[in-house]
Parts: sequence; C-alpha cells; structure tokens
Amino acid sequence: MKLIKKINYLLFIIASCVSLYLGFVYIKNDNLIKLLITMSIIPSMLIPYFLNKLLTYKITDGIIMLYTIFIIAAIILGSLYNLYYLIPLFDKIVHFTTGFLFSMFAVIILKNFNKYDHHNIKFNLIFMASITCMSAVLWEIFEYISDYIFDGNAQRVLETGINDTMQDMIAALLGFIIFAIVYIGKKKSNR
Repeated sequence: MKLIKKINYLLFIIASCVSLYLGFVYIKNDNLIKLLITMSIIPSMLIPYFLNKLLTYKITDGIIMLYTIFIIAAIILGSLYNLYYLIPLFDKIVHFTTGFLFSMFAVIILKNFNKYDHHNIKFNLIFMASITCMSAVLWEIFEYISDYIFDGNAQRVLETGINDTMQDMIAALLGFIIFAIVYIGKKKSNR
C-alpha cells in the first residue's frame, strides 16, 4: 500500500473514532446540533470514494488526503472544537481551502465529461471559477438555512452583519485565484 493510501486510512480511522466518541458525548449531553454535525463526518469523508466508483477519471489519493484533512479541520476542529471562534482567521483559511479544493474538483468534472481542453485555458478557468463560486454560495445558503432552523449563528450575523458571509465567499475566490495562478504556470511550463 502506498504511503498516501496509508495516511488516508489512518486519518479516516482517527476521524471516525473521534466522531463516534463525540457522538456519544453529544447524545449524553443532549446536544442535537453538535450530534448532527458529528454524524456528518464519516459520510463526508466517504464522498471521494463513492465518486471514484462512478467516475472514469479518478480522484487521486493526494486529493483525497487534502480533502480528508479539510474535513477534519472544518468539521472536527472548526465546528466541534470551536476553532472558528478561538482562532479568528481559521474560518477564512477553511473557506480559502475550499476555493482551492473545488478548483481541483472542477478539473476532475471537466475530465469526466470529456470537456477538459488542454488548449482552452480560459474555458477551464471560467469553469473552475464558476464551480468554486457556486460552491461558496451554496455553502453560505446552507449556513443560513441551518442558522434559521436551529437558531444558530454560523454566519455570525449579529457580530458582523453580512461581512462574514462576504469574506467567506471572497476567501473561496482567493483560493481559486491561487489555484489558477499555479494552473496557468504549470500549463505554460508544459509548452
């Protein structure tokens, strides 16, 4: 087994154990919101593996590792261990990372639908930006609906108004921009 596969397996086992432990804690403490968040960990980590069963162009082990680390950071550390509140920039780092990850996923989508064109960098970049921005908007809608249903404050509306939501979307866009710079540089060096 390759090293990255072993790391992915280890991360999955650790995150699953933490998820199960915290699930019992939140059941005991009657904390429904945290329990629901905890219950999302294992299914979220399995998404790339299920997608690889459906896709012809597979998600690489390296991307799966980045995605798993992202899930651990965003859900376990950010939501369950409150790093979003304890470290002021943690939320922005997570949203920046989503911009980078969704740009990678956009390339995989293009390749799976045979729309990836090595010569049409502009189209590829527009598609990546669209997927990234759409994902950021959909996430903010999800946060809004969750706040509304569970009377939460994930968007920190009381403290920041719309600033947190806008900064989150801008951070995701910046993640795309950094990915785009790397992507363009790689394309130009391959010519």
